[in-house]
Amino acid sequence: MAWTAIYSSLLTAGQVAHLLRRASFGPTPEQLKAFSGKSASDVVTVLMKANPAEHPTDPAGKTFHDLPYGTPETDSQKQNALDEQRAVLVKQWWLGLMLDPARGFFEKLSLFWQNHFV
Repeated sequence: MAWTAIYSSLLTAGQVAHLLRRASFGPTPEQLKAFSGKSASDVVTVLMKANPAEHPTDPAGKTFHDLPYGTPETDSQKQNALDEQRAVLVKQWWLGLMLDPARGFFEKLSLFWQNHFV
């Protein structure tokens, strides 16, 4: 079966760009330069070595868990404002992870599976 054979040729800059458009949110010039002339398995191995993501923080240094959840006595307007702050914080955090070239592979997979199951 031809489609299961390992691609053993060294990648050109165009092939690296194509791989990174498919496996992440697009290549950076540094990635194109670093991955050109390497094998596809070497490039994929590097893409899969990302550090764990940090907890989301806002510009003031508050984390997602620092925002209070309120008590049963909390009025709905205040609770809605806190929920909205949490949602904005998580969206900004995830977008930042997507823009990180070192995490692009994992974040593209996360986006795919998040959309797939919804």
